[in-house]
Amino acid sequence: PCERCAGGRFHHAISNRCVRDSYLVSTLRAFVSYTWKWSRIFERAVDIFVAPSRFMRDKLVEHGFDARRIVHLPYLFALPPEEALPEPVAGAYALYFGRLVASKGIETLIEAWKGLPATFPIPLKIAGTGPMEAGLREWIARAGITQIECLGHLTGKELERVVEGCRFVVYPSEWYENFPLVTYETYLAGKPILVSDRGGMPEMVDPGSTGLIFRAGDRDDLRQKILTLGSLDDAAVVEMGRNARMKLIEEYHPDRLYPRLMAIYEQAGEVRKTRKR
Repeated sequence: PCERCAGGRFHHAISNRCVRDSYLVSTLRAFVSYTWKWSRIFERAVDIFVAPSRFMRDKLVEHGFDARRIVHLPYLFALPPEEALPEPVAGAYALYFGRLVASKGIETLIEAWKGLPATFPIPLKIAGTGPMEAGLREWIARAGITQIECLGHLTGKELERVVEGCRFVVYPSEWYENFPLVTYETYLAGKPILVSDRGGMPEMVDPGSTGLIFRAGDRDDLRQKILTLGSLDDAAVVEMGRNARMKLIEEYHPDRLYPRLMAIYEQAGEVRKTRKR
């Protein structure tokens, strides 16, 4: 990931056409960013910044934000009653669900899967849409690959059904993911997850218990971790799924996080009173 704009050097976004691959839109975004920087609007108007991941908090501090005004709090995610959740099961396929763009590590995932032994019994299903979808479908058809299937854009109950039917989820992002809700959704379904070590994702995974972590962009390491998960029997996969769901309930339940959110509001109020004196 690029950090050239860090510290207020937003002109890099123009020269690299970072926003929608457009000079015009990138220039407008850079102008707005310079306006925010020079007006110090965030410093004057915001009392407490809430970072969903420790990674985001550390990055903000690294690039000049006051650490005393940044609080770490994961997203609050609505959870159904525990007794209403179905018992985790070991599904028949691996799953990626999300946007099909290069920054999500799709190419690394495909290259890793291509190198698996012909006897590897677990197929890969890809749910999502984006700029890479047409090319990905064409390549799969041309190569005659039967172990990878594109499902297209899924939402709601249809997506829930596909997640519930998988054996494990792969999220190979090469971008600075902050605190992706894909992990919440995976854990809620009682499934292990395999993530890259980029951004805030590693904070959400207990290796060997709720999933595995691989080196971002490293197809060989990803392939090895896929083989590791693929070698587990049904009982071991179900146990990891139970661990994943329990982690979600114990660490990210709204009943646990809501009091912390209210405390942050109170802290912000005290900070505002102090700053007005």
